[in-house]
Amino acid sequence: MTEIVFTLALTERFDTLMKSSDWRFQTLEQLRKDMRMSGVSLDDMAEVSNPEDPISFIAEIIHEVKDNKPLWDSLNYRVDLPIQLHLDSLNDEELARLYLLRSFQKVWLRQQFSSTSAKDDRDKTRKHLKP
Repeated sequence: MTEIVFTLALTERFDTLMKSSDWRFQTLEQLRKDMRMSGVSLDDMAEVSNPEDPISFIAEIIHEVKDNKPLWDSLNYRVDLPIQLHLDSLNDEELARLYLLRSFQKVWLRQQFSSTSAKDDRDKTRKHLKP
């Protein structure tokens, strides 16, 4: 069996950046988007009451969704959790942290690749030309 372990460096980076309100907001928005796209209705759930610690809000959603196998599978697919993980062996708080970490990775990757210039943008002198 392949063991899935998040590197210490990634976990430390996550812990550091999640102290920033901007990173927390972007990460939570990514997770909310993934939840909505998987079919989870967030309209019935209260908004995050304490943005400093969203774990309890996410754990509450996880607790509600776990009993609906198709919705549960859809959510885990949308969040893009590795299939090698034994999700049933994790409690709701551990799953919530895992969901946040995965959403953080998506936000971090998007920022890393959006800040680099595209291959087509190397020659700025031709930018005024229409395709």
